[in-house]
Amino acid sequence: MEVESVNTTSRVDVLEVESANTTSRVDVLEVQTVNIAAKVDEMEILSTDMQVLNEETVNTTSRVDVLEEALAEIMLELAQLKEKPGGGGSDECERCRNLGLG
Repeated sequence: MEVESVNTTSRVDVLEVESANTTSRVDVLEVQTVNIAAKVDEMEILSTDMQVLNEETVNTTSRVDVLEEALAEIMLELAQLKEKPGGGGSDECERCRNLGLG
C-alpha cells in the first residue's frame, strides 16, 4: 500500500503541475487575446485614417483641377489680349495686371 500511496501522491503532484501549466497557458492566451484585440482596434483606426487621407487626396486633386482650369483660361485670355493690336501695351485687362501677368 505504501507504493500505491507514493504513486497516488506522484499522480497528484503531476496533476497539480499540469493544472498550473494549464492555468499558465490560459493566462498566456488571455494576454494574447487582449493583444490581438488591441491590434484590431489599431488597424481599424489606421483604416479610418487611410479613408480620411483618401478623401483629402480626392478633394485636393479636385482643387488642383479647378485651379489648373482657371489658370488655363487666364493664360488663353492673356494670349488673346496680346494678339490684339496694342495688346502687349498698357491696355491689357485689369485682372492680368493684378495677377502680374501683363
